[in-house]
Amino acid sequence: MATPSPALVTARDEVSQLVMAWDDSLADRIAAVNLFLDRSKDRRRREIADLRAKVGACRAPDQFTFVENALRGTWTLACERGNLDVAITLAPTMPPTVQFLQVVPSRPQSRQACTP
Repeated sequence: MATPSPALVTARDEVSQLVMAWDDSLADRIAAVNLFLDRSKDRRRREIADLRAKVGACRAPDQFTFVENALRGTWTLACERGNLDVAITLAPTMPPTVQFLQVVPSRPQSRQACTP
């Protein structure tokens, strides 16, 4: 796994906060110019609120599940009734901003059948 840049770590923390408690000013501050072009801010806000309603309160992680490179990573928010997987890609701008954001319910872990 690659090492996350300090900007990616900061973005993970800010995006986690956004998912746990949406704030338009935070969303505007961390979003790259294209983030709300493919899916509007209002639509993203509603989709994330719907997910939170299903999974309950979530806790921010202190690590990544996977870091592809210094500007791209994924992590899981542990929630009351399930988990949310979050993936972001930062734009190579100064400062780096979120150009891709995906929040989806975690897939249940497959259970291996135990044979005696």
